[in-house]
Amino acid sequence: VLLALYAAPIRFLANAPRPRVTVFAGAAAAVALAVQTVADAQKFLAKRRAPDRPCTTGLWRVSRHVNYAADVVLHGAVAAAAALSAPSAAAALLAVLAPLMMVNIVLSATESLDGRQRLAYR
Repeated sequence: VLLALYAAPIRFLANAPRPRVTVFAGAAAAVALAVQTVADAQKFLAKRRAPDRPCTTGLWRVSRHVNYAADVVLHGAVAAAAALSAPSAAAALLAVLAPLMMVNIVLSATESLDGRQRLAYR
């Protein structure tokens, strides 16, 4: 269902009357994906060196949840751009539904992960 709902913002962005909006969403998505890629590589290397310790270097020094923050940026940009590209207010509501659901899922996962990390890294 969530993936089917994501078709609306993608459709609106593909047919955007304002191409700058689509360029903005694409640029934000590219930056978010680049941040996730770098963060994954940094965590992989840190875990190879010290598997029982949390990663606190590179991007992980700035945020405990780098990947989740990048996900929020990605889905937030898609929601904003799709809402601006939607042909009506009802379509804009439909367009932001799936991206905002993804943001909610990510924020919920962050809370859960914080609890597990508190137990693991006392």
